[in-house]
Amino acid sequence: MIAAVTETLAELLAGGTSFIEPHQIDLERPRDRDREGTGIYLYCYDFRACHSDAAAGDGVRGGSTESDCSADEPAEGRSNLGNVLQWFHISFLICTWGFSALGQLRALSELIELLSQHSCLPEDALVASLRGRGRLPLQMATQVEPSALWHTLGLPMRPAIYVTVQIPVGGESVDLGSLEPDRLQSDLPPLAAFS
Repeated sequence: MIAAVTETLAELLAGGTSFIEPHQIDLERPRDRDREGTGIYLYCYDFRACHSDAAAGDGVRGGSTESDCSADEPAEGRSNLGNVLQWFHISFLICTWGFSALGQLRALSELIELLSQHSCLPEDALVASLRGRGRLPLQMATQVEPSALWHTLGLPMRPAIYVTVQIPVGGESVDLGSLEPDRLQSDLPPLAAFS
C-alpha cells in the first residue's frame, strides 16, 4: 500500500509538471551527492495510524473535508470504506536535486501549484491496487518539524514540500446504499478534522 501511494504520487508529479519525467523521480532518501541532471526526491518518511481523538491536531492542513473526499463512491455503489479497520497517514518529503538555488525554488513553486489543485487523489488517478477506496485525502502538511527531519537524514535543511495522504487499511467491501443514514454515519471511519 505504501508503494502504491508512492507510485500514484510519482505519476501525478511526473504528469503534471513541465520539468519532471518519471526517470527523474528518486524514491530514495535525500542525500548530498553529485548527480547528473536534475530531478526530485519523493521520500516516504512517516506512516502512522490516524486516531479519531487526535485527528484534529495531526498537523495536516488543507481545503479538504470529509464531504470533499468521501463523496465519490466506487463503481456500482460499493465501497470498502464502510468497515475499515484503521485510517493511516502516509507522509512524504518532496525536494529537488541538481537545480540552482533559483531553479530549485521555481521547481518547488510549480509542484506546490500542482499539489494545491488536488485536495484528494481522485479514484481514476490511483494505481490499480488502490482503486475501490474512493478519493484519498491529499494535504500539504504545515506542522512538520523540518529541522528534526533533516537532522535525522543527516543533511542541512533545504526547501521542501511535506505531503500527507490519508488511506484506509483493512475492512471489507460494504454496499453503502443498503445502510440506513444513522448507521452509515457511525460505521464510516472519521477523517481528520482539517482546519
